[in-house]
Amino acid sequence: MKLTKQIKGLITIALIAVLVTSLYWRYSRNVFDETQLNTNNIMNHMEELTSSVYGGRLAGSEGNNKALDYIQTHFQEIGLQPAGVDETFFQPFSALIPQIDPEPIFTIINNDETIDKSFEMYRDYSVVMSPNGGSTLFQGEYIVLGSDFLRVDPSKIKGRIAVIEYNNITPRIVTYIMESGGKGVLCSADSSSFGLFKELEKTKSLNVAGKTGDSILVGYISTDTYKYMQSTPEKMMKIKVEIDYPIVNTANVLGKIEGKSNNNSILLISTDIDGLGVGTNGNHFPGAINNTSGLAIMLEIARVMSNQESLPFETVIFAGWNGQKQQLSGSEFYANNALHPLDKTTIIHLDSIGKKTVMGLVIASDPVNGSIIRDRIMKYAIDDNLTLEMRSVAYGVITQFSDKKVPSVLLTDNSRTVDAYEDQIDNVDIIVIDNAAKILATFIKRDVFKDVRLDYLGSFERNLFVFLFLGGLISYIIGKGYTENSKLKIPGQTWETLYFSTPNMLLRKFYANVFPYLLAIFMLALLANIDPDADMKIINGENITNVSLYLSLKRSIVYIRNMLDVGVYGSDSVGNIFKVIYNSSKLSVALVTVSLFLSTAVGILRGMYEAYRSRKSRLGSLGTLVFFSIPDVLIVLIVLLMYTGFARQFPSLKDMLQLKNFILPLFTLSIIPTIYISRIAFITIQEELTKDYIKNEKAKGFSRKKIIFIELLPAVIFRIVDAMPTIVTMMLSNMIVVEYLFNYHGILYFLIYLYNRQDVYRFVPLALTLGLIYIILTKGFQLLAKIINPMKRKEV
Repeated sequence: MKLTKQIKGLITIALIAVLVTSLYWRYSRNVFDETQLNTNNIMNHMEELTSSVYGGRLAGSEGNNKALDYIQTHFQEIGLQPAGVDETFFQPFSALIPQIDPEPIFTIINNDETIDKSFEMYRDYSVVMSPNGGSTLFQGEYIVLGSDFLRVDPSKIKGRIAVIEYNNITPRIVTYIMESGGKGVLCSADSSSFGLFKELEKTKSLNVAGKTGDSILVGYISTDTYKYMQSTPEKMMKIKVEIDYPIVNTANVLGKIEGKSNNNSILLISTDIDGLGVGTNGNHFPGAINNTSGLAIMLEIARVMSNQESLPFETVIFAGWNGQKQQLSGSEFYANNALHPLDKTTIIHLDSIGKKTVMGLVIASDPVNGSIIRDRIMKYAIDDNLTLEMRSVAYGVITQFSDKKVPSVLLTDNSRTVDAYEDQIDNVDIIVIDNAAKILATFIKRDVFKDVRLDYLGSFERNLFVFLFLGGLISYIIGKGYTENSKLKIPGQTWETLYFSTPNMLLRKFYANVFPYLLAIFMLALLANIDPDADMKIINGENITNVSLYLSLKRSIVYIRNMLDVGVYGSDSVGNIFKVIYNSSKLSVALVTVSLFLSTAVGILRGMYEAYRSRKSRLGSLGTLVFFSIPDVLIVLIVLLMYTGFARQFPSLKDMLQLKNFILPLFTLSIIPTIYISRIAFITIQEELTKDYIKNEKAKGFSRKKIIFIELLPAVIFRIVDAMPTIVTMMLSNMIVVEYLFNYHGILYFLIYLYNRQDVYRFVPLALTLGLIYIILTKGFQLLAKIINPMKRKEV
């Protein structure tokens, strides 16, 4: 028998050792070295891809094909596997990519047809194809209509180019000009702008959305161009722009790193490849911020991940979408012709990063599927002191994939970067680039590689954790050995000798008397660090949550590290925490104390009355039982509704009595304890009335008053005092609802407030104060029960 117990003990110890070893082995292998990230590599990629060699990377162009080759070569050099069609890095597709005249003409001419002034495309003006814009060859009059163009007689527009000022060109405007017989419309979007300048005349639009068969000249002009044309209404203009609409062959590019998990989940990190191509006079659109920056970050993240010694848990695909300047053609094609299961895919899209803005980098998602991954990225960024703001809804690529129920998020600098000649690498803020790359790397480290090591601990803290674990394990083994066979000899001494040795006694004292309090503080800190906005969703058949146990654990440990630093408990939005503890404790203790006295007095009287009355009617206590079954939240709401009605009827009386400050919380908190105490008194009297000593008192002719106050009341008081710890527990739980709904600034009100703010440095001291009050009240009533009850007095 003893041998069997020893074997069980050894098996238990062995299992603990195996569990600890396996956990250590599991998490020590999940290492992601984010220090390999090099922002200079990102800038080098940007410098290369924005150069004239790539000619602005217009989809289908020679420069775009060079960019595809550059990305493929990079993927091959760092060891990525092909993730495209037929074991290649590409997913070919065709797209309509407008080709705008590289040698346009726009001049103001005199009556003798001499040139008065020439304008340069993409500096002074631009043309658009949406809505109903197209090629033009026009020489004739123009009319400056300002902002009242819809009120002008159509006959004045016929045969002319209409020059207007408006926020942007709408289908209604173009339709009106066409129906009036106009030959075109040029709009100054910045002449009356009170916000940021749009500078639409500087960009090259390839969008053909909403274009129908008929077309006229549609374009934007700069403010200076508008003012010049406004000052020379008697002159004529000559404009020539040819636009072709070829279908070009291009491709998305995709590389991957296979994950080691069996759940086939995929993280797809995507960005746009193409730019606007060339302009005029040998210029090209570099597209540094919009959007070589996202592409360069993706290439560097791919290199860092491929250099890791361990593999990611999920497969990571790096995708560059092509043809994005034309209605997001590349991402749309992949969404409709996915090469990898979309129901297993999560997408992080990088777009327009590198400009220093007021908000900084922002993250956005669709409100349904992408909110979980958005929250996780946000939390990891905040934990690493990186700059990231949240925007509610994302559009564009994110909308395409969210329509397919794919969790998707967007990382962008939230700026409206004009895709112009000036979008060059010199305007890129390397700090913004570095911040964005680190945010992505941090998320990959924690969620993709599952690197949740306690790397924030110092050597002393690590040794302390090892000591606590080994000390507890050794104490457990010695205790187990002593229990099973105290006389069994092990090398040098018996289990009994070890059990009563000074070091083991100190260990046992520590784990019995000190460790539970440390554990309680840690659990309170852990509770305070669980996000009140915690959410869980079933997406593509899997449960996904935005709660990070790693972050909750880290913040709790950091709190334990800093809890003796008085400075962290200084002033905050709630005021100095020590003053908050004092004032809120005073209010809560006053509420509990008065409520206890009130409910005890009323409950005893009510219970004794019902006990005598029920001898005549068995339904006497039914009302108490029914009322006791009503939830406390409902009681509070009923009282609040009654108070609201009273306040409306008697506003002056309401201000005079100040009911909501104390009386209503007191009344509401006292209801349940009063019913509980009343029930105790009722049952006690019912039991006591059947006992012999009461019958003897009645036989001796004692009055009912004497029996009640001399014989029955002490028994009722003894029973109620015995039940006071339970009543106090009930009251404190009810106070959560009472203080919060009545805005009564006691301890529990501030606990809820601080928990919602995840203010662990103030939540824990306040929670410990509440625990201390609870212990004083319950232990005090237990001691009082022993003192006043003759049957228990000997135990004191």
